[in-house]
Amino acid sequence: MHQDSSTSGLPSESLEVTPDRSMIAAAGYQHIRMYDLNSNNPNPVINYDGVSKNITSVGFHEDGRWMYTGGEDCMARIWDLRSRNLQCQRIFQVNAPINCVCLHPNQAELIVGDQSGVIHIWDLKTDQNEQLIPEPEVSINSVHIDPDASYMAAVNSSGNCYVWNLAGGMGDEVTQLIPKTKIPAHNATPFAASLALIPREYIKKALVLVTLDLIDATSLQPFGHLFGGPNV
Repeated sequence: MHQDSSTSGLPSESLEVTPDRSMIAAAGYQHIRMYDLNSNNPNPVINYDGVSKNITSVGFHEDGRWMYTGGEDCMARIWDLRSRNLQCQRIFQVNAPINCVCLHPNQAELIVGDQSGVIHIWDLKTDQNEQLIPEPEVSINSVHIDPDASYMAAVNSSGNCYVWNLAGGMGDEVTQLIPKTKIPAHNATPFAASLALIPREYIKKALVLVTLDLIDATSLQPFGHLFGGPNV
């Protein structure tokens, strides 16, 4: 297992494996590090320390050509991965620290959630953006689009999950978001940290530290819970 060699001793906030499963990116306080998964080298093969604050989200284009990040410096960035010298290609500036970023399956729109409660849809083709505000001044903790691009969901620090139907978003079409529902995401606490939209048949077993609520994205009905512990 690779260990993050940050001199700060602070843990990485976000981890993501490249689509070809050859490398893993570890992003955290003022750093991005990438490790070769096919070697026993514990040192990063790419090391970037030029970000001023915490990086909270990292992910990759499906072909691995570029990487995206979001951070507490209020910026989402696109990074060119075609060389070993990590280069920032594009920057999207918002007005509050960024908690989460996800890439639309069309590979052309980034969804950015910030601490002021705004969800930004950044069109990478036109550099235009739109905004959604489910609850003003309630931090967006996590946002996700299902692999078929049928739904988008976001969960905030009040513990509410918002779901939208998606239309368009292919070719030159701009993605249209149609409000579907609002779901209390967690009964035990008002805080919900993360969510994912995944095919129901993939939910087999999990090792978790807290409760997971399972909600059917089509019927919007709960169908189970996963509780922390090795016997889930």
